[in-house]
Amino acid sequence: MTSLPAIKNQFLLAYTLDQIVKKACGVELTYAQVTDQQPKYPYISYSFITAEQETTADWLGANRLIIISLQIDCHSDNALTASETSRELREALMSPIYRDYLKKADIVPQTISETQNRTILQDVNYDQCFGFDADFLVRVGVEHTEAELSLADVEESDQTIESIVIPGTTEDGGEKTNIEISKGEK
Repeated sequence: MTSLPAIKNQFLLAYTLDQIVKKACGVELTYAQVTDQQPKYPYISYSFITAEQETTADWLGANRLIIISLQIDCHSDNALTASETSRELREALMSPIYRDYLKKADIVPQTISETQNRTILQDVNYDQCFGFDADFLVRVGVEHTEAELSLADVEESDQTIESIVIPGTTEDGGEKTNIEISKGEK
């Protein structure tokens, strides 16, 4: 049995991305260049575009910041499923709840490209692929534990807005000071 590396640097990013993929999309994450048997559709793959890019020319020593660029793709035997799952992950990476989770791990998403159809050889290849590229700012050398990075207690509903106040007018043109929409109302 192979032991896992320390949860830091590139492995930290892969580990946290795996947790988000499982929680937000309910599918498996795999490294794109793994030669084992392909996971069951749909699944998400990642590949390093840049494994470690310095943010400054000055050597900052321990715990410096680096940028890691990933290619993230969703694979399915159905184009709509691949597109939708890719969109779900992209939105999760931009949502406050998962950004807070990544921040806890000393990771900050930087640039996330638009989702693109990356299917090749469509007539021959049944693998439908949609994905995006993403850059993450990662603090080098800070090791985390699985317990620190658990998403078990995080609920999607934590993102629900309790209420919002919108200035507006009534239908007959009269002024109305505020319209309040509370949780549960439409």
